[in-house]
Amino acid sequence: QVHRINKNGEDIWLEANYFPVVDASGKVTKVLKVANDVTKRVQQAHMNNSLLTAINRSMAIIQFDLDGKVTFANTNFLSVMGYSLDEVQGQHHRIFCDGDYANSPEYKAFWDRLNQGHYTVGHFKRITKHHQPVWLEASYNPIMNDSGELTGFVKFATDVTEKVNQAEDEKNAAQTAFTVSQETNHLSSEGEDVILKTIANLQEIKDKFTHSATELEQLGGLTSQISFIVKTISDITEQTNLLALNAAIEAARAGESGRGFAVVADEVRSLAKRTSQSTTEISEMINNIQSKSESVIKNMSTNRSGIQTGVDLAMNAGEKITQIRTGAKRAVEVMESFSNMH
Repeated sequence: QVHRINKNGEDIWLEANYFPVVDASGKVTKVLKVANDVTKRVQQAHMNNSLLTAINRSMAIIQFDLDGKVTFANTNFLSVMGYSLDEVQGQHHRIFCDGDYANSPEYKAFWDRLNQGHYTVGHFKRITKHHQPVWLEASYNPIMNDSGELTGFVKFATDVTEKVNQAEDEKNAAQTAFTVSQETNHLSSEGEDVILKTIANLQEIKDKFTHSATELEQLGGLTSQISFIVKTISDITEQTNLLALNAAIEAARAGESGRGFAVVADEVRSLAKRTSQSTTEISEMINNIQSKSESVIKNMSTNRSGIQTGVDLAMNAGEKITQIRTGAKRAVEVMESFSNMH
């Protein structure tokens, strides 16, 4: 193949044979050239070489024979796996695999599929020389000769370990968030139950306060009635005392005949005095009861107002925690979906 320039200044490639033409005396008189234009074929070959160079530069490449033994590996592959070419050439593919996987039916099925001429692509976990796991996004491609016979395999790969680890971290984070969301949902549910019970208890206390306040108000009414009765008794006692005093005066005037009546008058006056003292004490006690009752009613009214405020606040808290629970439940659903995606 020779490179030439045509009339238009364009590069062309010729596949040519030059034949010298000699005369009868054996002298070369001219040269005959027989050529085919193979420009397209050469350009395609150059393009293919450029593509192979680009692939070799950007991807990890390794070749295997039909037995799965390494025949070639480029620098990128060797760099990822930590080997030199001499260390891997002639070695079986299994040196790049975890021992359990290399002895598994899955691994055998992998090679059976390749030996049947099937193309295989996916994410593959492999083990480096230093026993570190790496993840390769790779394709295993059958290599055929001109007769269509399988002669080996070539693997094109990209190191995606960082991407896979990041995805695993995201999955773990999603799982953690899902677990936290579940716990939040559970705790908010418990919190909601506690607040509802608190509201019920506060409402019960409020009702009891209201009932007690009503009874105290009724008691206040009864003490008022008792005060009225005591006052009436006190008035009667005063009248009795006056009558006894008048009777004593009349008995004194009657002389000896009124002596017995005077004794009775003294007893009546003494009884009236004791009754007056008792009614005074009762009146003071009732006034004290009324004062205490009014104070208790006032305090209970204040407490009842405070309890109502507590009920209102608890109900507001209940509404808020219900909203939190709704949000937590939604977060659980979202985190569960995100976790399942990974």
